[in-house]
Amino acid sequence: MQQLDGLKEKTNEELLAMYDRDRQLEVKQELTLRYLYIAKAVAIQMHNLYADFMQMEDIINEGAIAIMKGIERYDPERDNKFETFISRRIRGMIIDIIRKNDWMPRNYHKQHRSIEDARTELSDRLGRPPTDDEIAGHLKMDIRKCQRLQRMSTMVNVLSLDMVTNREEEGQSVQIPSGDMDLQPETAYMREEAVKTLTEAVNKLKEKERMVISLYYVEDLNMTQIAQVLNVSEPRISQIHSSAIRKLRTYMNTYMYQGFYNLTFGMMTQSRNLNVISNNMVNVQTSGYKRDTMVTSTFQEEMLYRTGRHNKGNPTPLSVTSKIKTASRTYVDYDQGSFEQTDGIYDFAIGGSGFFCIQTPAGERYTRNGSFAVDEEGYLTLPEAGRVLSEDGQPIRIDDENFSVDAGGNITVRERQTDSGEDSQEEPQLRQLGTIRVVDFADYEQLHKEDNGLFSTAQAPAAAQEERPQLIWKSVEKSNVDMVDEMTAMMTSQRALQSAAQVLKMYDQIMSKSVTDIGRL
Repeated sequence: MQQLDGLKEKTNEELLAMYDRDRQLEVKQELTLRYLYIAKAVAIQMHNLYADFMQMEDIINEGAIAIMKGIERYDPERDNKFETFISRRIRGMIIDIIRKNDWMPRNYHKQHRSIEDARTELSDRLGRPPTDDEIAGHLKMDIRKCQRLQRMSTMVNVLSLDMVTNREEEGQSVQIPSGDMDLQPETAYMREEAVKTLTEAVNKLKEKERMVISLYYVEDLNMTQIAQVLNVSEPRISQIHSSAIRKLRTYMNTYMYQGFYNLTFGMMTQSRNLNVISNNMVNVQTSGYKRDTMVTSTFQEEMLYRTGRHNKGNPTPLSVTSKIKTASRTYVDYDQGSFEQTDGIYDFAIGGSGFFCIQTPAGERYTRNGSFAVDEEGYLTLPEAGRVLSEDGQPIRIDDENFSVDAGGNITVRERQTDSGEDSQEEPQLRQLGTIRVVDFADYEQLHKEDNGLFSTAQAPAAAQEERPQLIWKSVEKSNVDMVDEMTAMMTSQRALQSAAQVLKMYDQIMSKSVTDIGRL
């Protein structure tokens, strides 16, 4: 049981290796507590998917169980980082719970088809689009169930897109809008936009077409009565009405297609932003991790940037306007994180600008993560990445654990020439093991972020700017991710994605109903 002493001081990787080797319950409990934040993050992110039938606390508890099971099945030699491995399992667990709770009736497609058949039959019989009450009465179905099925008809594709295309990376969940449409601010906005657009379309009609539309939908006259008012035949009125509706539908479709493009790009942008935020949250405890920030621009701006003149200050316009927002690029925040004293003899932090140099199979890479170890051959290494390089460009081999490191990164061992013992008056000799190389770059925007906190670049590294930064031994630089800020950003982005899905649904409803339901608008 001596090996269980000091669990708090061990890294997550060390604990995972310990559990993989010894299967100690205490180690599993400690790991579960450390990774519980992932369950909380995923539970918040997917809250609207299960909110109707389950509490967030229950999901978090299920997530804790999933973490414990994941620890049992995780293979450090075969699987990806545990954070990625467990986040996928928790997300899959939540989706399984949603499916098991019958969020959508098994006979949904059959019932939806019945509703559409009833709508067609009642429209032919009544000479107008039926109301929801009339459809429910015709089918002898509860009105709430009927309305719910109609709402699901447009949302099923949105949710299926998230569940089915839940990629191997950190897929994000599309939020289900509230079932009560009247409580959503998007509803009022879309109705206002629909009225405005229909008004513009009606004003473009011929005079007789406008009169027929007004008498039929506003004054609530039937075709026979309109024929009497205008002193023309009823077939002629039907012909004028059909022509007007066709023109209105064409106008509305043109308007809606632009909206579909805007909303699609908006949902894609927010989905990518959620990926970025989730990755930041997963790496909140990763030493030296630098948070990512996604920047958006209009589609026009992005096209101008990529295809305009070589002088980007005076590009050639491609169009007059563009309201479509697109994910432009992801920027890395290089602000220094706080320092945490670990007392680990292989832990280092850079006090200032600069990067450690790592020898990898793909070439030289750079990192702020100083949570090092020694490999089987005794070389100082960044686990899962490569060996740490010295000032002479060679790996640093540490053959004696009784070394010391100064602020300049010089690793030395004090040795005596004879076996005279510690009480000897002989002065110990200093043996240099190497000097940890620290480099910097003139343009951080040319750095490319890779896995394991590594960066690559085509620009030549140089010595750290100004005087060499202080190297802090037995400490690591913590991630510069602020969990409160990331949670706030996540909820904001989720709400934007939710709103886009809601408005997209209403666009679909308006396209199918606005022209034939003018009177209600």
